[in-house]
Amino acid sequence: MSNEYRLRCNAYAALDQPLILSSVAEISRRSEVRAAIAIQSHWRAFIVRRNVESLVSACSVMQSGFRGHCGRKRARKLEARVRQNISLPICLARSVITSLP
Repeated sequence: MSNEYRLRCNAYAALDQPLILSSVAEISRRSEVRAAIAIQSHWRAFIVRRNVESLVSACSVMQSGFRGHCGRKRARKLEARVRQNISLPICLARSVITSLP
């Protein structure tokens, strides 16, 4: 009986072994998938950060250009008012007159 029992146990062990190996392979595959997902998400985050950085610098250039445009426009208006002898507040009139050529 013990011989028969051993044979049955060995048979069951032989049947279970592929399942054990497949579960180990499954665990290994899952860890590889998780690692691949982590690498891909880090790469996508890097690309997004790089794009945002370039957009921020482009916005800064546009802002400075627009602020310069507004400043020059305001200066032209003040200069035109001074040339037409329209009264200005004293502090503005002095700064505009001293900056005229």
